[in-house]
Amino acid sequence: MPELPEVEHVVRALSPVVVGRRIVAAELNLKRIAPGVSRPGFDRQLRNTLITSVGRRGKFILFKLDSGQVLTTHLRMTGKFVALNVDQSLPPYAHVIFYLDDDRRLVFCDMRQFGRMRIFKDPLRPPKELQILAPEPFSDEFTEAYFLDTLSRSRRPLKQLLRESDESREQVIEAARAEVVPGSSRYLAGSD
Repeated sequence: MPELPEVEHVVRALSPVVVGRRIVAAELNLKRIAPGVSRPGFDRQLRNTLITSVGRRGKFILFKLDSGQVLTTHLRMTGKFVALNVDQSLPPYAHVIFYLDDDRRLVFCDMRQFGRMRIFKDPLRPPKELQILAPEPFSDEFTEAYFLDTLSRSRRPLKQLLRESDESREQVIEAARAEVVPGSSRYLAGSD
């Protein structure tokens, strides 16, 4: 599974390719990639929408559209995006194809088929998987008080806490671990 910095890299690479581009059509070739919508519904909801921005929330890639909708993508283990010109052939495992107004295609490929996409209509009411995420580490909501409060609710040693990857716990530990080198944080805390 890509780590947070890798997802951020994908977002930064996608942005100049797709922001300001209109989705002419969206082809969902593997239903399990977007389980909450039918193949025709996927195309209908995305057709003729303008991609206004590409961002990230945790490990989710967020495509904001001029329709007010947001397309979320989680790469999971092997998902990736490929931008292709008209004359380039589709790569293997091309499960979702977005036809853009500049005659390019943005293709989502996923060899293991674990990647997921979801369209939600109200950015003020994101899906549950986004609501449970802790604040982004460099956002105004991620304060020292929030971080210390979250750490104080665990009885584990800091070194163990920063290394664990228990998804049932708050995602703040994942965010902190991804943004701060664990050895540095242990050193600064005087526990290494």
